[in-house]
This record gives sequence, structure tokens and C-alpha cells, in this order.
Amino acid sequence: MPVSSGSNARKILLIGDVSRVFLDSEAVRGPGCQVTTNMSDAIEALAKNSFASVAIVMSGLSAKLSPALKGLRDNCGAKIILLAQMWE
Repeated sequence: MPVSSGSNARKILLIGDVSRVFLDSEAVRGPGCQVTTNMSDAIEALAKNSFASVAIVMSGLSAKLSPALKGLRDNCGAKIILLAQMWE
């Protein structure tokens, strides 16, 4: 995910356990990405910063996913991306 670190509008917010969807989860922890492990921290980050995209790790959020997505859609202008773990 190449992201320019000079612009807040190009930042990506990743929500959840990124190690479940990326082989190298440390690679996405650069200056253009902010990682939060839970939805309440993500909502706080969205209130304080501007993001181009919000990527949500779906595993672990299934029970709360629908209301969380509705809340994000209603309060966030960023693109919302759902991340899933691939199984063989």
C-alpha cells in the first residue's frame, strides 16, 4: 500500500487484527497508515483525522459489523474496504 506520508488526506486507517489479513503486518505500520485494534479507537481517530480509506478486518467483528459499518458510512467520507482472511 504505497501512501504519501506528506498528506493526511492520503492516510489509511486499518481497524482490527491486521496480522490476520496481511502476511507482513509490520509493513502496513508506516507513516501513511494508522492501525487501531478496536472500533471505539477507530471512531476516535476518525473524529481527529482525515483518512482517504478505512480498511476493516472482518474476522472478530462479525457480530458488530453491520452497526459499525452503518456508523462509519454515516460519519465518514473515506472509502470503506472490508478485509477478509483467505483460507486454502
